[in-house]
Amino acid sequence: MRPMVLNLDYAEELSKKLDEYDDLKDKVYDLSRKIIKNSKLCIYAIRRKEYDKAKSYLDDIEKMRAEIYDLIKDNLKLASVNIVSTADQEYVEALALYYFVTKGEIPRAEEIGVSVQEYVAGVMDSAGEMLRLATDYLIEGKIEEAEKIRDAIEKIYVFMLHVNPRDYELRRKIDYVSNVLNKLQEFIFYKKVLGPVKRITGTEE
Repeated sequence: MRPMVLNLDYAEELSKKLDEYDDLKDKVYDLSRKIIKNSKLCIYAIRRKEYDKAKSYLDDIEKMRAEIYDLIKDNLKLASVNIVSTADQEYVEALALYYFVTKGEIPRAEEIGVSVQEYVAGVMDSAGEMLRLATDYLIEGKIEEAEKIRDAIEKIYVFMLHVNPRDYELRRKIDYVSNVLNKLQEFIFYKKVLGPVKRITGTEE
């Protein structure tokens, strides 16, 4: 009969492996949280037209993503940690907005190095930030700039209709982009037809 393997030596071996996994997982979580934070700071810098600062945040994110994927290459279970997916999605959102503002385009998923799911979700999320940029332009009276953003959001919407994801959350995001597009079109209409944009307080810009 084969001897029982559940002995103290084997227990210590498994305990050590679990500790190593948990240590790696903690590092992945920490890096992912930093990526999410830097992505939001990048978007904030873009809205303030601080493009050099935004690029610096993106450069830092790319280094942290490289660290994460170096950690998980030998332990694929870490790749399934949800926060890694969230971090990639936030990164795509920030990068898409940066490329749109500085180059008038959005890079492909293969160029960014993310999965299709995170790419599609992140690009659609960027529509919300585009709406904020367009609103800023409308407040400044720059209707043509807002219309360019509206056209870009419309392209994202039509593109995603053709992508036609089956995933429920991604389909919900398509509806979100549609709502963003309609809202911006309404803002532009009021600005062009009714004049100054009125805030909730009733004061005019």
